[in-house]
Amino acid sequence: MEAALVEYIEENCLYTLAQMQEMLHFDFAVRISTSLISKKLCDKMYTMKQVHVRVEPETCNSAQNIKKRKNFADSLLAH
Repeated sequence: MEAALVEYIEENCLYTLAQMQEMLHFDFAVRISTSLISKKLCDKMYTMKQVHVRVEPETCNSAQNIKKRKNFADSLLAH
């Protein structure tokens, strides 16, 4: 199974631990924790980064907020 983990990473380095957990379940019919998968990959000198999905609020780039940021930047530059 460790060879399969390395193969998964070599195939696509963007797989998450949860995705590899599902792949192992599909390929070998076993459930292994993501922490064990991470440990096994670290033993093979592979590390995983957490994936963060940034949710941008609708008001973030509203016309009003853009104007406020411009006014702030202008006053900062004038100071």
